[in-house]
Amino acid sequence: MVSRACKLLQANFFDPQPCPTKLLTMSKTIIEVTSHTHFPIKLTPANYPSWRKQVMATLVGLGLESFVDGSAQPPSKNLPSDITKPNPDYTRWFRQDQIILGAILGSCSDSIQHIVASADTSWQAFEQLNASYASTSRSRIISLKSRLGKNPKGSRSMTEILHDMKSIADELALARSPVTDDDLIVHIVNQLGDDYAHIAAAIKMRDTAITFADLFDKLVDHERNLLETQPTSPIVTINTAQRFSTRNTTRPASDSRGSQRFPSTGSRFAKTTQQGWNNNTPRGKSTRFCQFCSIHGHETNDCRKLARFLKENNIRISTNPPPIPMVNTSSARASSQNPSWMMFDTGASDHAVPESASLHTLSEYGGPDEIVLGNGKGLPITHIGQTTLPTHSRPLQLHNVLLVPQLRHKLVSVAKLCRTNNVSVEFFPYHFLVKDLCTGAPLIRGTNINDIYYAATQSLKQINSTVATNDLLLSWHHKLGHPSIKVFKLLLQNLGINSNKLSKLSFHCDACSINKSHKIPFGTNSLTAQKPLELVYSDVWGPVQTSNDGYNYYVIFVDYFSKYTWFYPMKRKSDVSKLFPIFKTLVEKFFHTSLISLFTDNGGEFIALTPYLQQNGISHLTTPAHTPEQNGTAERRHRHIVEIGLSLLHHAKLPLTFWSHAFQTAVHLINRLPTPLLELKSPYDQLYKTSPGYSKLKPFGCLCYPWLRPYASSKLHPRSLKCIFLGYSSSKSAFKCYDPVLNRLYHSRHVEFVEHIFPYANANATVTTLPTVTTFLNIKNNNPNPIIPHTHANSSIQTTDVPITSPPTNFHAPTNIPTSSHAQTHMGNNSFVSGYGKRVKDFHNRRFDALIEKIIKQHKESQSREDLLSILLHIAEDETMDIHLTRINIKAFIFNICFAGMDNLALIPEWGLSELINHPNIMRKAVAEIDNVVGKDRLIQESDVQNLPYLREIIKETLRHPPVPLIPRKSIEDRAVAGYHIQANTSILINIWALGRDPNHWENPLEFRPERFEEKQMDVRGQHFEFLPFGSGRRICPGTSLGLKMVYATFGALIQCFEWKAGKDGNLARVDMDERCGFNLPKANHWSVFLWLDFIQSRCQLIINNSVM
Repeated sequence: MVSRACKLLQANFFDPQPCPTKLLTMSKTIIEVTSHTHFPIKLTPANYPSWRKQVMATLVGLGLESFVDGSAQPPSKNLPSDITKPNPDYTRWFRQDQIILGAILGSCSDSIQHIVASADTSWQAFEQLNASYASTSRSRIISLKSRLGKNPKGSRSMTEILHDMKSIADELALARSPVTDDDLIVHIVNQLGDDYAHIAAAIKMRDTAITFADLFDKLVDHERNLLETQPTSPIVTINTAQRFSTRNTTRPASDSRGSQRFPSTGSRFAKTTQQGWNNNTPRGKSTRFCQFCSIHGHETNDCRKLARFLKENNIRISTNPPPIPMVNTSSARASSQNPSWMMFDTGASDHAVPESASLHTLSEYGGPDEIVLGNGKGLPITHIGQTTLPTHSRPLQLHNVLLVPQLRHKLVSVAKLCRTNNVSVEFFPYHFLVKDLCTGAPLIRGTNINDIYYAATQSLKQINSTVATNDLLLSWHHKLGHPSIKVFKLLLQNLGINSNKLSKLSFHCDACSINKSHKIPFGTNSLTAQKPLELVYSDVWGPVQTSNDGYNYYVIFVDYFSKYTWFYPMKRKSDVSKLFPIFKTLVEKFFHTSLISLFTDNGGEFIALTPYLQQNGISHLTTPAHTPEQNGTAERRHRHIVEIGLSLLHHAKLPLTFWSHAFQTAVHLINRLPTPLLELKSPYDQLYKTSPGYSKLKPFGCLCYPWLRPYASSKLHPRSLKCIFLGYSSSKSAFKCYDPVLNRLYHSRHVEFVEHIFPYANANATVTTLPTVTTFLNIKNNNPNPIIPHTHANSSIQTTDVPITSPPTNFHAPTNIPTSSHAQTHMGNNSFVSGYGKRVKDFHNRRFDALIEKIIKQHKESQSREDLLSILLHIAEDETMDIHLTRINIKAFIFNICFAGMDNLALIPEWGLSELINHPNIMRKAVAEIDNVVGKDRLIQESDVQNLPYLREIIKETLRHPPVPLIPRKSIEDRAVAGYHIQANTSILINIWALGRDPNHWENPLEFRPERFEEKQMDVRGQHFEFLPFGSGRRICPGTSLGLKMVYATFGALIQCFEWKAGKDGNLARVDMDERCGFNLPKANHWSVFLWLDFIQSRCQLIINNSVM
């Protein structure tokens, strides 16, 4: 039987969907079905008919079609004769059905899996797929028939169009509206172009019907003949550089792209000569041909489409226009060179220029003598050099530029440009952009003419000037907290920005696009207010993950008259009852008026305020049930706060744990932004009758240097540190500056800002951080998975969707001796700890084994005393004993006695003391309890623990985040647990690290609060499956009782005798609580504590007296 913990986790065990037909008779043999073997065709949105035929044919052949077609219902769960006993037939049916469901899921592509992800049985999965791709609805049938009648060939090949038409016909057949072969052929023939006119005429004149297969062969063969007769032109590009010897110069050069070579046509605007093209000109058509619009009858110089295109794109050309890069030229030789055009080629392997004036440095070229063009022609290379492309922010470096005098234009290799300058190139239908990868700022904008992307050097200055203006505006957009465009333009006018620039204001903010997407708003309500505090809206937002300052919620109070918002972060919803009186007193005294009405929803936290509101004469208005829209003022303000707060975090690349600071900054900025609700006045202006100042606004999350001279311990210490700007103090005229190294928040008025540097963004781009325990255990907020199954090599079940997907880079480095050989045995087979067993074995062979051998040898030589080791040695040497012990058994016994749990017993007090240092009020309460029970004249003893309930609660709270994250177990029978099918003899790792942090079992699980165990009477010995620090069942840690006694005595004595403070000088507010990965979880960083001298002096005699005993 599996353990009770596994049974507890069977909450996701589902009842299969019954089928309304005859009862299914189950075979005693379960048939294996896999997607790789039985369903090799992957299901995509375009091939459902063929995939369905594959699945049904396979299942019919295996006799399993009743599982998916609904022709039989499953057996009952329990035996008809005894409803208390499970039905073996149902168990076999369920296992067989899950195997089929897994095979169906495995044969679905990524774009399909979301459709069947919610299916509990294979029948449900099949029905969901039928509803999506074989629906018999009239609208779907009409849509398919419309596609069948209007499916032009376009640029697709004949094979693609025929397969598409056949696929549509198959879908109609599944929708019970089949198309006959004659109708299908008629649809195909009617949509063939002029090139297939005689084929269509021949088919229509046939006396007998043509089959689809014959039509397929004829059309594909005709398409192949058409392609063979059409001329193709080579493409000019620098594909590679290679050396040719003089002996091989006469051999024909092959076209690297397989294009047919034709005589050169010269310039893109040059007139086509009859000699170059008359062989390919259709008889009866004019020899004049436009290479821009591909129409006979006129030349490129007279093309109206080209003239209109140049005018629309602001491109000017001279009377004798320069040659424009084109893809169908077969020669790089030009009559004149114009350095103003730069071709950006993704197929070029090197940069190249035709004139030496473009290069800043010039040297002899020692590489291959020629470059090879797309048409196979080789051009000589004379020199190599360096140059740059100017942009508004930084020049782009072009290294190893080839000087090829016979080239027509400058050529930029996109690959080398991106790799050298850390930029990206984005291509669009009519232009392209070169962007900085770090900032996303555009550096160069180019144009597409006739499918060639180029940029003109003379226009770079103008383009970059526009980009620079947009970058300046984007910077102000970030400073002001990502306001809307309308509000942003108004503010820029107030700041004196040129109105001409504002009229063309257009930029894209990625943070706004990601975090400001929302539904269409509701209409306004009819309530009005004539003065401040006449009507105040309030609402609570949360819960979310705990912020770095310990908050999970926030409450806002919005004055309806001025739209001004007051923001209060909270740890619990119930804190509203404490914060509202504080808010009421603050605003009433400041504005010398009384709060009249409070509008809220029907949340329990506000209903609890009813007696207080009645006592103070405040009208409490609430929304009707299920009508949150009536509290729309507060709801919309939530949306505004969250959008701006998340935008601030996204732009600064700060973790979400800083949400409380970002949201408080968002409220500070919202109160100072103009709003249409106040006729484009700000809430601050409406409430205080004065305009807010914007000169002190700084980008949230940027680098800052606060003046920290008062915090320095000597005159030689630095006067500032690198910090992160986290907003504006609500109680001081100061900025909030966060030191990520010391985890400390400073409030300072004297701060130097570096507004364009965001430390977290730079750190994410350049620093590879070590994985945290949270990353390793893959615990998602609100959804920790408590089991991590591992299948042995001899198991046929392949477990998927396992929380641990890949090992962290530093996990293999052992930091402690393994707690027991039991753990080593179970974890040795897991891939994510591979290598650990080898290190343990090396340690055992080199050090531990020699030590134990020495102890045994000395013990055998000394016959002075009889103890447990002597008894074990005697049993091992006595062959008449029923118990047979080997030397290895004795060594293992000594190892477990001496070392098992030693590292964990050291880690528990260390983590507990760290928590008490970070929570001095809990420390004081624990010391007071010990002083009251034990006194100050002796050390704490084991017998005192039963009278120290708060000390026991502290130890329990410490063990809730246990030093050992995983408990190994092995299943002894097949079982489905939490959506996994776990086979017998499978190693399972119970993730007690996740259980202790599961918000479904613990309120505010990341908060250290020993008082929670006053409410929950839980035992540490495995009786409650959300609290398993020592395991449970027969395999519970045998040293639990001894370990607890040692921990209580050690921990109690440490806090009884010493006062603990963090830091070298006792000046730190918190101890770093990061963990390091391992079989157990030690602290990631060594910690230093300060022993308070005047406290120690009063306790020294106590320690000395007890040491003498």
